[in-house]
Amino acid sequence: MLSKFYNFSTDPFSETPNTYFYFSSNTHQNTLAQLTELLEQGRGFISITGEVGTGKSMLARYIIKQFKSDVNTAFLYWPNLEGKELIAAINRELNIPSSDDEFNMLERFLLANAAENRQTILFIDEAQSLSLKSLETIRQISNLECETKKLIQIILLGQPELTTILARPDMRQVNQRISKNLTLSPLPFHEVEMYIKHRIELARGSNFVRFDYKATKMIYNYSRGIPRLINLICKTALLCGVKEQTRIITDKIVKIALKDTNLAPIPKSRFFIGLR
Repeated sequence: MLSKFYNFSTDPFSETPNTYFYFSSNTHQNTLAQLTELLEQGRGFISITGEVGTGKSMLARYIIKQFKSDVNTAFLYWPNLEGKELIAAINRELNIPSSDDEFNMLERFLLANAAENRQTILFIDEAQSLSLKSLETIRQISNLECETKKLIQIILLGQPELTTILARPDMRQVNQRISKNLTLSPLPFHEVEMYIKHRIELARGSNFVRFDYKATKMIYNYSRGIPRLINLICKTALLCGVKEQTRIITDKIVKIALKDTNLAPIPKSRFFIGLR
């Protein structure tokens, strides 16, 4: 319905983290630059935190696509696993054959790759949900090294609670291993404008649909600059536009769309700070 009415080639505000729509905001650009430098230096036990929907998974998938063929990557999403099961899941992602001794198989794989100067990078999403036992297993994996370098680099992606969890006394050994804590922030107002236009242009609908200034301002106000919520509001507003048979999305259309969500506007003080 959206594609036909607005002449989109694809859904511009899909719920899935499609790297085709990757938007290089200031916060994503800075985080990407720092992360790339840390990985090049071999300092890869890193945490990246941000509110739900700020684009941590999108950033990780975008980075993975940029790696050359001499880099092995594993991506675990919300791994509710511990001990041997967690290591087995990592091994599956790296196409390591199953074994009774999964840890030994992983170490042998990493040593073989290091001998060929191939990097191995592990991304773990929703890391704030990992148990103490799981985090300890990850710490043990991070200890794997040869004479000159670490055998694997690990990136924990999580909500802000991850920082609190790692600061606990019983997490001291894990926290000491982390070389850098990076943070993804919500988008300011001017980047929300750019973000919406960017996704519409990539969906090839820029000549057929437009969000006016008041509509964008309302979207920022209710989404708090969080990309996932921007997508939700924009998609709902576009559906309302179809019903109203209009390709210009106004604040009135957005107001109708917001009735289908449970979102509340941000406080005025924060709103005006974001407009700067």
